Amino acid sequence: MESHLYVILNPDGKSWIVTDQGTEKVSLTGLLSRGWRPVRETPFAGSNTMSYVDTYILILLARDQD
Repeated sequence: MESHLYVILNPDGKSWIVTDQGTEKVSLTGLLSRGWRPVRETPFAGSNTMSYVDTYILILLARDQD
């Protein structure tokens, strides 16, 4: 059986796990090193600052449960 989670990645490389209660900061490289693998990526626009739009990426990760 697989476990899934969503991670938001911002243009600066910072990332957050999406939970039922909100988001919590996480290391995407740490998740990948622990066996999580990207399944799907979806770009979306963030805030419009300094005459450009920040583009964030929503990443679906999966991992086989032990």
